[in-house]
Amino acid sequence: DSVPVDFLPADVAGRRVQNWLSAWHYFEDASQLPAGFRGRFLSSVELQVEWLAKHLTAARNHRTLELLALFMAGVALPQSPQAARWLEFAREEIARNLASDFRSDGVHCEQSTDYHHIVLRNALIVRRLAQMNNIEMPAGFDDSLRSALEFALWIHRPDGLIASLSDGDTASFLPLLSEGFEIFGDRRYLWAATQGREGTAPVETQASFPDGGYYIWRSGWGESERYEDERFLGFDCGPLGDGNHVHRDLRSCELYGFGRRLIVDPG
Repeated sequence: DSVPVDFLPADVAGRRVQNWLSAWHYFEDASQLPAGFRGRFLSSVELQVEWLAKHLTAARNHRTLELLALFMAGVALPQSPQAARWLEFAREEIARNLASDFRSDGVHCEQSTDYHHIVLRNALIVRRLAQMNNIEMPAGFDDSLRSALEFALWIHRPDGLIASLSDGDTASFLPLLSEGFEIFGDRRYLWAATQGREGTAPVETQASFPDGGYYIWRSGWGESERYEDERFLGFDCGPLGDGNHVHRDLRSCELYGFGRRLIVDPG
């Protein structure tokens, strides 16, 4: 009752639809829902999704999360007369969005290691929902995911946290690599996700992402010493990112080793 259909911008509506549908998944069969609530709730969600479809952000990470909301609505509300249209539109558009936002080397165009993984997480949710519901994604969708996962593999330090480059916090997104393993079977993802306890160690110890401008070296992957004690050096030599999450941090770098960051230069 207190949330109008157009309450706050499109990205907020996208998050709201995602959260409401996730909650509904657990509560729709509850026996003590207030009288008339089911119909009012579903009507509100349908109106919000319709509004969202007409007010999508033009590009980048907000568009990804908004399209995820449309995709979720298409899957979760098959009784809606608009569900098939939402699903088909979101299926095509999210593949197109990922192709335009991830550079050819897999780095997200906003040049933020944090937002790279937020976009990847939303895309993996789409991939999981598609797999569970026998929905075929457009050609190129999996290619975008694989290239983005490759960067995720390398940008995680041996302590399991990402190097914090440009806007965003440092955090661990290792569960995304676990999902990448489950979907694509690449055992290198599992090795990094479990910090050397399962899977197969990567052979290479250096990687270049020339379009994004990231260059990474590692002493190893925990084959002969404790995984967390391996050394990591990452440089940001890339362009300013698109949108408003960029920092002017050219040639920033992080040197990590023996369980802690040794040198952090913001560029």
